[in-house]
Amino acid sequence: MYSATLEGKAATWFRAARTRSWFVAVLILVLCAPALSACGSGGNGGDDASALLNAYDKLERLFADLSSDRALADFDCACAGFAESAASAYAAKQAAYDSHYQECAQAFMDALESKHGAAFRAHVGEGFSSVLDNSSTMSSESAALRAKRDNLASQYSALVSRDASDAELKRLYVELVNANNAWARSLGYENYVEYVFATEYGRDYTMAEIGAAQDEVAREFVPVYQSYVADVMGDDIDGAFDALDESEETLMANARACVARVSPALGESFDHLVDNGLYDISASEAKVRNSYTVEMAAYNDGCVFVNPNTEVADCAAIVHEFGHFNHMYRVRANSFMPNTVVDVQEIMSQGLELLCYDHYDVLCPGYGDALREYVLFDKLVAVREGFAINEAETRIYCEPDLTVDKVDAIWTEVYEKYSWPADENEWLSTSHLFTSPFYYAAYGTSALAALDLFAESRSDYAAAVGAYLRLSELAPETTYCQALREAGLPNYLEKGQVTAFSIRLANALGV
Repeated sequence: MYSATLEGKAATWFRAARTRSWFVAVLILVLCAPALSACGSGGNGGDDASALLNAYDKLERLFADLSSDRALADFDCACAGFAESAASAYAAKQAAYDSHYQECAQAFMDALESKHGAAFRAHVGEGFSSVLDNSSTMSSESAALRAKRDNLASQYSALVSRDASDAELKRLYVELVNANNAWARSLGYENYVEYVFATEYGRDYTMAEIGAAQDEVAREFVPVYQSYVADVMGDDIDGAFDALDESEETLMANARACVARVSPALGESFDHLVDNGLYDISASEAKVRNSYTVEMAAYNDGCVFVNPNTEVADCAAIVHEFGHFNHMYRVRANSFMPNTVVDVQEIMSQGLELLCYDHYDVLCPGYGDALREYVLFDKLVAVREGFAINEAETRIYCEPDLTVDKVDAIWTEVYEKYSWPADENEWLSTSHLFTSPFYYAAYGTSALAALDLFAESRSDYAAAVGAYLRLSELAPETTYCQALREAGLPNYLEKGQVTAFSIRLANALGV
């Protein structure tokens, strides 16, 4: 079995910072945010914008402590499997974080409207400024509605843990959709879909653009995926689910050797991860059944969390999460604009998995072919399911007088459109639908880019790696379409681009 970690010197610094930051930084934030508003209005800033910009910089670093503390509470909660004490501690941190973020956001919005607004916008960047432009401080009604939807979302894990019936989960989902829509309307949006595309996940594309791409994915990409499954994919993939009883040290050493073959720069990042013990890959029934990486904005770092199934596929999960960690390590974090442009972040993880394609014999000796088939199949599925789930969510959230029967009917139509031979209730196992609505589209948009890098790597590996490394150096607020341009990749949401990509991929797969 794997052993628990998170005991390195950096983790020790983080733990110490929690004691310092939570009690001290909150107090300073309470004092600093009003002061920043005063600077923006000219009360303390006069005609000099420097006081305003300096106040922002101080707030940003202080808030980094709070956001890092909240992230560690999240990490602890996951390790404890949402035990009551850990869950309560995390809920308290999240509530305080939300409260102080709203206070700071209001101060920043005041600054944007002040006579120093242009200087402030230039200082904080257009990405964060756009988020502020689309933000509004919550009224007591909005805060209550958000609390209701957060409570409903938290019920999903509890229901799953006690093997609740499909009917119970569906009733919860309909209630949650209605709660999300009500909350969005209280903020001035027509529905939650409109709210998400305006404010969440840092997206720079519209509902109409992804809607058009969805049709191309169903029409052009799905046949390529089906041909690969029918004509190329063999039985090796079954080996990805073989039991694997390796030590943590072996798993991490193999992962390090694998990613270093992609680029020495990745080997350096992996050394930092291991030397500072910024991970927990222990298998535990108590831990949340998930894998993710939390960001530590105060230290330009992250913590990798994996609860493995003790099978070969766990090796790919370590590489996937390291892709996220590498970006957090390489770019300067901003606590108000963390690495949350999900359509970009998932390229970091999915792209690295596919660039490791030729090195999986190093990652897990004896199982290279199994991992190659597993990872490639997983990313092909991500495109189909990412776009299909987004289409289903969009239709459901826009459906008037929503009922369980209407939800079932929409899923049946979506399954048919994307040739997805799923059980009619399979969507209930997708936790994102309950906890992070509209996140899943990112797996589809990012997998297009990751698979395109893979297609390029078949003919010019160095060029594909170079494009990936450029992505890993992008600022955290870099949007999806902008990231594609920086990496020299096409905008897959433009008409005809999914079709052209599907042809390139078919050639690379030999189908």
